[in-house]
Amino acid sequence: MSSFFPRISLRSTVCISVVLIAMMLVPRLALADKIDSLSKQLRGSSSYKVRLSAALTLTRIRSGRGIEPLMRALRDREKSVRGVSAAGLGKLVTA
Repeated sequence: MSSFFPRISLRSTVCISVVLIAMMLVPRLALADKIDSLSKQLRGSSSYKVRLSAALTLTRIRSGRGIEPLMRALRDREKSVRGVSAAGLGKLVTA
């Protein structure tokens, strides 16, 4: 009795598995890079608007990796950045 699916060698199965796993990891790696970039912007930009945008975006991403940068931003010289960071922490910690 023949099967509907063709026989695939073990090597092909392993290759397919590796490709599928890599495809699943790419978005996570891209997100990690984005969080790192936003973290640097929040810490180092001279523009409060850039820091404010970074804090808002870190909050929207809803990753635990955003907690530390937002905590550091509570000491920002700009009141609006501190406020957005505090609100973002509230959302991340209670989520």
